[in-house]
Amino acid sequence: MKKVYIELSDICGLSCSFCPAPKGVRGVMPLSLFAKALDEALCFSRRIALHILGDPCYLDNLESYLVLARNKGAQVEVVTSGIYCHKHPASLLLSAPIYQLSISLEAGFNQHLVRHYAVLRALLDSHFRNPTCFVNLRIQDTLLFTKPDVLSALLYAILPQSFLNTQDAMMLHKDCIMRNFDTKGRIRLWKKALLVRKPSFVWAGFAPISKNTHKRCYGIIHQIGILSNGVVVPCCLDTGGQINLGDLHTQSLAQILRSSRAQNIAEGFKLGEAREELCMRCGFVL
Repeated sequence: MKKVYIELSDICGLSCSFCPAPKGVRGVMPLSLFAKALDEALCFSRRIALHILGDPCYLDNLESYLVLARNKGAQVEVVTSGIYCHKHPASLLLSAPIYQLSISLEAGFNQHLVRHYAVLRALLDSHFRNPTCFVNLRIQDTLLFTKPDVLSALLYAILPQSFLNTQDAMMLHKDCIMRNFDTKGRIRLWKKALLVRKPSFVWAGFAPISKNTHKRCYGIIHQIGILSNGVVVPCCLDTGGQINLGDLHTQSLAQILRSSRAQNIAEGFKLGEAREELCMRCGFVL
């Protein structure tokens, strides 16, 4: 597999308009369960994403989880709204085992959380001076991307002054920023730092069901998800655990992936077929 998602919690503290899933249902994954989930996941991939629904930076003891991941040789991806980054030193968020830190600019902006911009600026300033991991600043193609003046102002509010003083910062001016996205929807800011435009889609379970079930997906084939309660799901979009493939409390990940339900889902996607109702009602299509 290319990646295994391990949800540290389903708590994010926000209620963004573009995220319809209910939160705070499962709570925080105990450190002991995380250790087991990590051991199981690393049998399939070194790349571990600490996110499905909640914000990993919400956890006060995030460092304990990262130390475990580092000691076991994982390459960690963290997705955060940025509003809890003040809980953790930049040295923790920008160093091993974290391989990539992705910050959703939409989340804070959608909730009008201007107060966290100074925290983001300090964090990004640390990265600008010492770019160890990758940092992605994410926007969606139907939200901030459609408002170049607002997006430009936001970037000038959070990017480090040391970068804004460079000639490269001119590409973020409101009159030209849209022209500087490459064909993959990215603008390179500085070494290992990108502004990334993500395509919007309707979340699993919220799209209207269609008689045309022809779909390809990364689920089961290239990724798997482990919710904070130990339930294994086929992908990172099954935020409600509707396709419960098994439970790490009682089974190994290998056993779960060999189950008839998991095998049926994988076989279907290889043939371009969505065989679960949740998958039929998912707007993410490859």
